[in-house]
Amino acid sequence: MSATIEQHLLRAALLCGLKPCENAAYRMQLFLVANRDLGSKHHQNDFQRALETAVDKKGLFENHEHRGSGEYTITTKGFKEARSQIGIIQQKYEPILKNEFRVTMRGLIDGSVIEILTKGKKSVVYLV
Repeated sequence: MSATIEQHLLRAALLCGLKPCENAAYRMQLFLVANRDLGSKHHQNDFQRALETAVDKKGLFENHEHRGSGEYTITTKGFKEARSQIGIIQQKYEPILKNEFRVTMRGLIDGSVIEILTKGKKSVVYLV
């Protein structure tokens, strides 16, 4: 059985080293880890809806500092849920906040090489 989008977010949180009351991560880091490392094919809008549900209705994550920051912490409930579903896994990444988030992605679209550079919440797309 394939993992749900919520399970992808919980596993991504563990891979990013999130721990209750200790640290937070920018949402795009969680989405990128879920897609790249875990093989999820979800769009960021789907991830965002699932994350908001995990915050508002399920109590698995909390907004870091304030709603709308794009940064999240995992709750004690979320951490226990992740551990019960996934078990103990090795942290692979340091959690990154929005100000520190930097990523470059490259891919092919109809034979053209596309590069997307993201710094914080701003992205620029290049045709290479």
